[in-house]
Amino acid sequence: AMNRALAVNRLRPVIDKVLPWREAAGAFRHLERGSPFGKVVLDHMQ
Repeated sequence: AMNRALAVNRLRPVIDKVLPWREAAGAFRHLERGSPFGKVVLDHMQ
């Protein structure tokens, strides 16, 4: 349902940070601090 809403209504998620996969531990620390405004994304291609 969410994918359809994104496609039909052109909704865009708010991205706080994009980090390489190797920095996953740092991404979790960032989440634990409660500081992200949007999504924290791990990029496995970096």
